[in-house]
Amino acid sequence: MERYEKMHARGSFGHSINISFLKIVLRGKVIGYILCFRLLIIVITLGILCLVATWTARGAETEAPHAPWPIRDDGRVELIVQGHRITFDPNTPEGDITFDFLSQNGLESASLSRILTNPEWARRKFEESSVRLRLINSRSAPGRFLARFSRNSIPNITIFWISLYGDRSTTDCNGPSPPSASKARICDRFRRLAFSDDTPLNDAGLIEDRLEDLRGLDSVAYIIPVRERLSATGEPIYLFCNRVLPVCGTNTSPIVFGYFVLPGVRLGYQFRPGPSGGARMWRDVDARLRAVVADLFQTTNVETLP
Repeated sequence: MERYEKMHARGSFGHSINISFLKIVLRGKVIGYILCFRLLIIVITLGILCLVATWTARGAETEAPHAPWPIRDDGRVELIVQGHRITFDPNTPEGDITFDFLSQNGLESASLSRILTNPEWARRKFEESSVRLRLINSRSAPGRFLARFSRNSIPNITIFWISLYGDRSTTDCNGPSPPSASKARICDRFRRLAFSDDTPLNDAGLIEDRLEDLRGLDSVAYIIPVRERLSATGEPIYLFCNRVLPVCGTNTSPIVFGYFVLPGVRLGYQFRPGPSGGARMWRDVDARLRAVVADLFQTTNVETLP
């Protein structure tokens, strides 16, 4: 009997130990689960905070007006685009000017107001894209053109743009990349005509050249003789006029658009010739638009090379 009681006591003691051990194990598992759950919550919370911070930073970089554009004494805002300093009146009517950004991703456009209110975004665009300013003078628009010029003093033209290049050595015909065969042919032909003292001039004082053999179109080119003017890159300035459309444009063809009025600054435009013809209108149109360029770039040196 005594032996049975001792064995029973040992069994009860062992059973108690097993129960206690199980309780410890279960309690440990519960604590482990709780700790893992809390750790998971912390990780998720940190992840959410990181995402929010990233989105906030991107939004601030994209739209927040950090580092505003400098303002000149005359109240105009100064932008630096591809290394060029350009000034704009902040009261410029909407639609007078549009910024075109050309990159491998395509074309993106922005108004002047967006450029002025989002300088960080604009600066990034100026650095990573080719930039073209597209200007439109609508006679029915309110106020003065670019808040500077009488709308009646600027020709009512079809297209008026300024292309900007960071590389000041860029030219129409002598750029760093070899020209195409068609472009080289036009450049060589017009250079020979412009630099020759024997090339006859028409009654407008311009060299006139028919282009059927070059373009297959009913067009005529008017070239300014070298003794009068060259572009800022030392190249001939010429005007294509199509007699069928009719429309005229500076150095405009499927190959070349505009001519350089300053190193790295190309002026291009198209206009409809009046009764007197495109050749007689050209000098006046060109002089008025060069005055706009001179005002934007705060320079008088847009007369190009003598």
